[in-house]
Amino acid sequence: MGFDWNNGGLYDYEVISEHVDRASPSAQVVGHCTWADRLTIAQQLVGGLQNNNGSWDYNEPASYPYGLLDGIKCNSVDIKPLGDYDTSGNYNQAELTMGFGVYPVLTYDDSNPITIAQITSNASAEQLPLPNGKFQWPDGTVLSEDDWKPSKVFPSVELSVKVLYAAEPLLKDITDLLGTVNDSDFNLPNANGSDDTWAENTVLFLGVGVETVCNSEGYLCYQRDLKFAIRDNDGLGWNALFNTSTNQFEAITSTPDDSGNGGGKSPYEQGDFSTLFQIQS
Repeated sequence: MGFDWNNGGLYDYEVISEHVDRASPSAQVVGHCTWADRLTIAQQLVGGLQNNNGSWDYNEPASYPYGLLDGIKCNSVDIKPLGDYDTSGNYNQAELTMGFGVYPVLTYDDSNPITIAQITSNASAEQLPLPNGKFQWPDGTVLSEDDWKPSKVFPSVELSVKVLYAAEPLLKDITDLLGTVNDSDFNLPNANGSDDTWAENTVLFLGVGVETVCNSEGYLCYQRDLKFAIRDNDGLGWNALFNTSTNQFEAITSTPDDSGNGGGKSPYEQGDFSTLFQIQS
């Protein structure tokens, strides 16, 4: 019996048995074909990426051919040899066991929201010396640096956010933000269904890893592993240091040159971090 598996690709295929489960719904078809046609038939059945003259095209998997079940497609083909070798050292026939089931087809386009696949964090701290700190004993005696080198522990968080994109985001737009801090509140979902929020200047963008994967449905997924460092510093973030004269964190800026020009620039420039989670056109 011959079946048109892929809009015109007709191959001789003898159906031996089939099993239909309407509850799933799913089906399994077992049949025989010539050994030479086995791979071509299997490729037409499962679909996926195919190289056509240097360009990659995606072919839809074959639907269940009998019309008994709607919306199920071939998701697996198992090939076994049948019979003896021929004079060329090949088998004469093959047995193909085809599995059909509900095929998760996702519509990928620029308008679809991205998916945050994984968020991991590592809280740590570093001890930094304080400049010319003034500390005293209860009787008012000031400690000298010979008594104790003043320092302070600065807590920070190393944050990794893996994001899956439906369409390919432009890498340049992402790397332009390297070394910048967030210009507005930075929000990420947590397990409670709400958002964790960090104030502007508290999140520093350190790097990005890039990965493109063809998933089991034949679609390309674009993954970005975004690396951040978070330092709150009383809400002032990376552009603030601890001032021992006022005993608090304060924002610091650059000083003017000898002619009085310039100055007032923060160590870290701000960037729009929302673009890290958008498709850029």
